Amino acid sequence: MSNEGTSTGKFLKLGNQFKKEGKLDEAIALYRQAINLCPSFAWYYYELGGVLAKKGLL
Repeated sequence: MSNEGTSTGKFLKLGNQFKKEGKLDEAIALYRQAINLCPSFAWYYYELGGVLAKKGLL
């Protein structure tokens, strides 16, 4: 796994943890960082969209 993949994986894991804890703004920031590093991985957009929907920010 590349360094980029490892970094974005950490962002995704931590973002998911924040989402479970209700820390939605922190989760959004991490998902966006992951997208900036690896914009072709659709799962980051899916997770970001889910959190934005929870906040009513569609």
